Amino acid sequence: MEVDLLNNNDLKNYLKKQYKLNKKENYKKIILNTKDGKHIWKEKIFQSLITIILTLLGTTCIAFAGNAIYNEYIKEKNEIKSSSLRDNNTGIIDSDWDLTQTDMVSFSTENLTLYYKIITNTEDYLVYKNRINELPEITQDTFNNNFLIIITSSSAYDLYNRDIYIDSIYADDNVTYINFAQNNPIDYTKSNNTWYAIVDNSQLRDTINIKINYTNIINNSNITQLADISTDYSIEKAIEDNCFVISNNIIISPNPSYLDEFLEHSNSENNFIRIYQKTNNFVEIFDIIYKDNFYFINRRLLSNTTIKKSVFKYIEKGNIHSNGLVRYYFTNTLSTETEYTEAFPFLSFYTK
Repeated sequence: MEVDLLNNNDLKNYLKKQYKLNKKENYKKIILNTKDGKHIWKEKIFQSLITIILTLLGTTCIAFAGNAIYNEYIKEKNEIKSSSLRDNNTGIIDSDWDLTQTDMVSFSTENLTLYYKIITNTEDYLVYKNRINELPEITQDTFNNNFLIIITSSSAYDLYNRDIYIDSIYADDNVTYINFAQNNPIDYTKSNNTWYAIVDNSQLRDTINIKINYTNIINNSNITQLADISTDYSIEKAIEDNCFVISNNIIISPNPSYLDEFLEHSNSENNFIRIYQKTNNFVEIFDIIYKDNFYFINRRLLSNTTIKKSVFKYIEKGNIHSNGLVRYYFTNTLSTETEYTEAFPFLSFYTK
């Protein structure tokens, strides 16, 4: 059957029919049949038209992923806070007991190392159910048509990774894609580190790909985005752009108090600073914004475009040494609040 994409009524009726017939076939027939027709529009126009029509038909569960159209195949999902996959209920990590090392598959995203397990039968399910009581009750009847995926991380407590959740799971011919998202606004009291989902078997492939889509906090439209800065970005240009500039631990910026002034007034919402630090031929740039009582940091080596992101409660200024050197630290606990502070030095320069 050929479908004339130029005839809106014909296309709408065809899609409505195929929607009922092909819910579990991922709309492959729609794509194949329309592309076999003699009237073929460009891909973007084609996708846009189908999106509009399906929205009018009320199929709000449909979404685009690249060139594929897919249903939401997740039957149930949730996230919890638990260390029971790694320890033996004593709080002590036991290598023989640690399922992330003995049974789960490791997967590294840009900012987080995850471990996952695909479960397709009750025998494997009971192993994990004995560890995670919060898992739902699942019978073999459920596994006849679905699989269970469990994902965990030992470092999800980091502030940057708080309040993430499984957003969608779908597959192409070779890969199952698992997309995480982060709530906006972010609830930093949520430190869940284990996620699970029951998913239709039609979406299970041998290869798993996991991606985390973080909420974009630093989005200053008044400056060049960090990833777009050219690799020959110079000290002179950084000064012109009002960066706080340091070269070989010497302040080059016209205002040597710029960073301290930023910290003193960082309780002003959306307060922003860009720091350009050069050591010999090594250049690192920091974008820092203070928002919702946290410091959000994007950092990049000028030699590549990779952006490292983190979140901290404080930026603390260390003591000034006798030679005038002072260091600044990212931390979540001030040294005045506790005897032990886990702090990460990121900047040092001479004050005299």
